[in-house]
Amino acid sequence: MSTDRENAEALVRRLAQEKGLYALEAYIFVFQALEHTFEQVGKRRHVSGAQLAEGFRQLAASQFGRLAPVVLSGWGVKGTDDIGIIVFHLVDAGLMGKTARDTAADFHALYDFATAFEDERPRPPLSRRTKTRRRRTR
Repeated sequence: MSTDRENAEALVRRLAQEKGLYALEAYIFVFQALEHTFEQVGKRRHVSGAQLAEGFRQLAASQFGRLAPVVLSGWGVKGTDDIGIIVFHLVDAGLMGKTARDTAADFHALYDFATAFEDERPRPPLSRRTKTRRRRTR
């Protein structure tokens, strides 16, 4: 008898093969980034595209450091728009949820992969969909 996890893994594997845009690892990493984002916001709840993209960035930076763009590019992920496409592949497959207001455009050009992983220090999580402001230091 198959477990729910085995069924989900088989569905993700089939999805990656059928879509042919991204490696299986990219889909798995988006799930891992979602879990990381839940940890950052302190509970399992709906997160915005910007929050998930930031969680993705943090996790990639911690796992791959400055090589993150190379690793992610090898999986077909070259920008935050790709994260959104993967998320909506998973939503369409019934493996992730969304609200009526969520769209793939929520992930559009949120940060530049060429520079996003240079500073490996963790950034604070996004608490809202809005951009965070940097504090001035004197």
